[in-house]
Amino acid sequence: MKILGIHYGHDANAAIIEDGKVLFAISEERINRKKFYWGFPFQSIAWCLKHTDLAPQQIDHVALVNLNAQQDTLGNTLPNFYERLNRRVPQFASVLNLPLIIFDNLVQGNLRRSIARSMLFETLKDLGFPKHKVRFVDHHLAHAAGAFFLSGFRDSLVVTSDGKGDLVSHRTYLARDNYFEYLHESPDFNSIGLFYSCITEYLGFKVLRHEGKITGLAAYGDPKKTAHIPPPVSLSANGMSTQNNLIPEARFNDVYWGYRQFYEEDPQLFYKILTTKSAVLFEYARYATNQLFKKSFSGLEKEHVAAFAQKHLEDVLVKLVHQQVKRYNTNRVAMSGGTFGNVRLNQKIAELPEVDEVYIQPAMGDGGLGVGSAVWMYWDLSEKWEHEFLEQVYLGPEYSDDQIFKAIQAVGLPHLKLDDIEGEVGKALKNNKIVGRFHGQMEWGPRALGNRSILASPQDATINETLNHRLNRTEFMPFAPIILEDHAADYFVGYASEQLAPRFMTVTYEVAPPKRNLIPAVVHVDGTARPQVVRESENPSLHRILSAYLKQSGLPVLINTSFNMHEEPIVCTPQDAIRAYQAGAIDILAIGNYWVSDESLLPKS
Repeated sequence: MKILGIHYGHDANAAIIEDGKVLFAISEERINRKKFYWGFPFQSIAWCLKHTDLAPQQIDHVALVNLNAQQDTLGNTLPNFYERLNRRVPQFASVLNLPLIIFDNLVQGNLRRSIARSMLFETLKDLGFPKHKVRFVDHHLAHAAGAFFLSGFRDSLVVTSDGKGDLVSHRTYLARDNYFEYLHESPDFNSIGLFYSCITEYLGFKVLRHEGKITGLAAYGDPKKTAHIPPPVSLSANGMSTQNNLIPEARFNDVYWGYRQFYEEDPQLFYKILTTKSAVLFEYARYATNQLFKKSFSGLEKEHVAAFAQKHLEDVLVKLVHQQVKRYNTNRVAMSGGTFGNVRLNQKIAELPEVDEVYIQPAMGDGGLGVGSAVWMYWDLSEKWEHEFLEQVYLGPEYSDDQIFKAIQAVGLPHLKLDDIEGEVGKALKNNKIVGRFHGQMEWGPRALGNRSILASPQDATINETLNHRLNRTEFMPFAPIILEDHAADYFVGYASEQLAPRFMTVTYEVAPPKRNLIPAVVHVDGTARPQVVRESENPSLHRILSAYLKQSGLPVLINTSFNMHEEPIVCTPQDAIRAYQAGAIDILAIGNYWVSDESLLPKS
């Protein structure tokens, strides 16, 4: 059974699975070079078919993410629908747009949803996928399925959390004994993810991109300085969902109350919401949260605001998971959704005494929804509970040495082909050179895990400033370490070889105090680090680089950061990697078996 999974919202992506196994997965941003691209993933679909050597008629089913709110994902307005589906906007769409939106919003109709659904069916038909093959999958169900069915767990609690998706911001399932049971959810206007994004925006960073900066900045702040500020979001009375404290509970289903509030408090914003958005209570939650911040945080240093956000997020979600784990008598937790990109939150959950093991879907944000939707459809149609842990996420395109050579030759850069490029990279890293590594299949998800990575020595703490300057980045968290598996328990407190999350850089650990001075560049101010533990079976080339560096330096640890310039997607093609090298991001480009550098840095034969 071959299934194509598609997500067409922000961080649009596509994936193909066969009999439950992921064959290929990619985000549109990696191809069109537009960070977190929001639109239909036409090129991702084409690449999925090309790299699996499949024609559209060979695909048995198409899983399309978003069951209840297609209009939200396509942008709420008719012109947006056409533009995001690469269609010319007809005149009638512009003329009818405003009255249609106002009518739809005031009567809580589904006209835009029906139009969006019809256009999606038509678009897929044009690509060779007839309507009878297409099925919509709920946003949070796709998150949950991607987390559980790739974890290898036989049973677990499954928790999702994000800003919103399909009218929901959190959901909990129980996976056990061949069933996947829905337990609890939080409506979108009760979103703890929205709260964290509002903090991100308040501090001057970009929503959906820079939430990780807040996590890093929080360690420099003091949450006691904001202890008097009432939390905008808390647990509900039964402790099983979240609740927005800025919207009276009696108004949770009253959209007209939301419009009245906007009209009374900000008439300009009232008109904008009425003529564009469809989720008025969600938008009011955003507005009220921002107003609280403006009132409460005036004159407060950024790090203290970040500390408030991190503490509040942890207080709510750690307690929610804790209570649900105890109530449903399970000791494993699988998690997905953009909120679980927060590695400190994940550490707190992993450290709960009742939790033996956590798994965070490696592409935890919406970039993982294509895979999640396809995996859910496979299980739902086949009812086959058998599934295996996804051991590695190198699921993107791969380039041959011949293709790499032609790309290098086209720009005329000095280069050598080496028999042992990993050994030479280890030597260069010992000599404090910054190396861009491009090798094998590209990673799926937001983390560079060695195949599209920038590598550097962790011994000099000032390397962080150097790298940030060269990459045009502003970071408050140190770069992440990669480490040979045999040494991980010596460096990270509580690490055990059976743990899954550290293979994908999705959780922090406390760095063992005796080791902190050895690798200062990867240790945060709070004594933690976010490691990737490398096994030879999962990435032999990266393992050889680490082993070569260990031989040269006595340390089994390197810096690993994503191979991209600031605000650009991670490199995908040889041409992308060469452009980053030419922009000065790195000293040496180790691309396939080719070494590219200035003549002075070429290895001596």
